[in-house]
Amino acid sequence: MALHAPLLGDPSLKPAPDDIEQASATAQDLLRLRYSSPLFRLEDAAQIQAKVDFPVSGTNQGRPDVIVMHLDDTVGADVDPDRTGLLVVFNSSDETVEQAVPDLRMQQWTLSDVQADGADEVVKQATWDAAAATATVPAYTVAVFETTGAAPKTSTVPDQCLTGPGQDKCPPRGVVEPADGGVADND
Repeated sequence: MALHAPLLGDPSLKPAPDDIEQASATAQDLLRLRYSSPLFRLEDAAQIQAKVDFPVSGTNQGRPDVIVMHLDDTVGADVDPDRTGLLVVFNSSDETVEQAVPDLRMQQWTLSDVQADGADEVVKQATWDAAAATATVPAYTVAVFETTGAAPKTSTVPDQCLTGPGQDKCPPRGVVEPADGGVADND
């Protein structure tokens, strides 16, 4: 509180009615976003372990000021009949970032309808480049991208590949092993 006390005591920083209305509209967008997909409301630890990953965290592609969370509905039981996945990019830096997510190369992602049609004009600048597998996200912004299409395919990847030991012998996430022993893309 001590950090904010000087700002809170400054009468020139009193919010105008438009500021309050914008803050309210943005907060309502966040609530709509949370309820826009069941993937934001997974029911138990097993679902979270199976469907949520942070594909660039701890890698040389990651940045310390950006978090990329991938919610993959092609893994395990179908949770969201309208989407095959969500990609959430948290940019805590003071500049626009271009964050590569190589595992998602050539996948089509669009800014969520809630954000594209919402009150926050800044987040509407967020984009996804499928060929470069790169999300561009403005400073101090959280962008939610979604991918849709045909009903998700049920993964044939063994359960231990999703959550347990032996993951080093498993195909990459998003890839299923067909019955003939080859590898088929899950898109």
